[in-house]
Amino acid sequence: MLPKSTAVSDAGLHTGRNHPLHYLYVVLCYVTSAVFGLLYLSSIMVCALVSSVNKPKSSAKLEQSNRTGSSSRWRPRLRRSFDTEEHSNTDYRSTDFMGPEFPALDEKQSILRFDLRYYVQLQGYDLEEHTVITKDGFHIVLQHIVVPGESHAAASRRFPVLLLHGLLQSAAAYCTSGNDSLAFYLVAAGYDVWLGNNRCGFRPSHEDFGRLSLGMWAWRIQEMGHYDVQALLDYVVLKALAKTPKVALVAHSQGTAQTFLALAAESPTLVTLSDRLACFVALSPAVYTGPLVRSWFLGFIRHLSLSTYRLLFGHHAYMAIMMYMHSIFPAKLYSRLGYLMFRYMFGWTDALWDQRYRDRQLLFSPVYVSAELMFWWLGHGGFADRGCLFHHDRADTPWFDAQFPPLQMFVPGEDNLVDPQRLVERLRTVESTAMRNPVDVVNLPEYAHLDVLWAKDAVYRVGAPMNHFIKSVLPQGRDWLVNDDDSE
Repeated sequence: MLPKSTAVSDAGLHTGRNHPLHYLYVVLCYVTSAVFGLLYLSSIMVCALVSSVNKPKSSAKLEQSNRTGSSSRWRPRLRRSFDTEEHSNTDYRSTDFMGPEFPALDEKQSILRFDLRYYVQLQGYDLEEHTVITKDGFHIVLQHIVVPGESHAAASRRFPVLLLHGLLQSAAAYCTSGNDSLAFYLVAAGYDVWLGNNRCGFRPSHEDFGRLSLGMWAWRIQEMGHYDVQALLDYVVLKALAKTPKVALVAHSQGTAQTFLALAAESPTLVTLSDRLACFVALSPAVYTGPLVRSWFLGFIRHLSLSTYRLLFGHHAYMAIMMYMHSIFPAKLYSRLGYLMFRYMFGWTDALWDQRYRDRQLLFSPVYVSAELMFWWLGHGGFADRGCLFHHDRADTPWFDAQFPPLQMFVPGEDNLVDPQRLVERLRTVESTAMRNPVDVVNLPEYAHLDVLWAKDAVYRVGAPMNHFIKSVLPQGRDWLVNDDDSE
């Protein structure tokens, strides 16, 4: 147990850290978590390897079908909108758009390099990197895709879109599928694309704390919602050449969770964020848990006390050994091992992915996150334990109010990590009584959690309706550079 002199706040974070026994306890946690982390990762990797060897033949055939570009598993997209007059059931693109085979990548495209700018430049763009400081002192990385040689007049006609990533990922997830990446699709469609990363990321940095300081890691999802999202949006509004007070926010998984929290009726950031957002696009929204959180390697964490959890996972970065492996393993080996491990842990299937980019897609994850954040996701009293992002799920009390911005959600039908269908039902039955702006739901029956980013037809199944939705809420009276052709 924790020393009695160590105070613990309601959020579970230490507020009193000056007692000598506390520092001894922290050092002990560093040691025990390093040992346990190695054993934990090793056991998962062994299970992942065994699982891959024993993979059913039907699954292997499905992946082989994907490698040859077969679209036999794809079905037409189902789309539902609560505002049927505003958003029609347009079929944006036939699913049979691919030839029988994908051409092999050329030498430059085949290179695995832990350098996002390299992949952005391969598509003919460039990447700027900015440092944003949150109100609680964290330095977070914001990247900006620019079009070389574009005039100031043309650049100022691009409406700004901020992309926010999911748990253990970086914003590079939007850029790792070559020309079919959602980020590049949006740039080509005429938007000013900004890639938002959360605190710590690949290079933890803070105004006052060093990497070994407990203050660097004393945060959970609430801080990410109240500080990171607001800081990123404020910076984009300040720097975007469009000089518009509003931004379109696109978020995936954890990025949706922190945004939903920040936009809740009781959130202190609601007024500021609602004024900043032209719309909110949620990919695989993480508000209700899926069955995967009950698996043995995740479910046992719910039964740990906070002090026991810290002995096993530390006070600092969650599973920092993964980042150490990232720095010493060859890129291809790291990506392959990461794919096997995360596929086993999170139930991914890559049957709809373009296999040529799979190693690249896994190269930019995981990132540094706090052990406290993971306890919120998986531990006692947190997301997995409650089954819900919010503290209550009462039908008589809406989470949101009339200030919530226009919302579009992409709902995978094969998502085992979260349950977006429950959110759709709550929006229809409860939140619709309080929300006034349109809500658009795009159902993707055969998609899994990551397919919204990496499926080989994601630019058509996700990008095109997203483009259509954002265009519908753009401020009037401006000659925006947005492409009117959804199929391009």
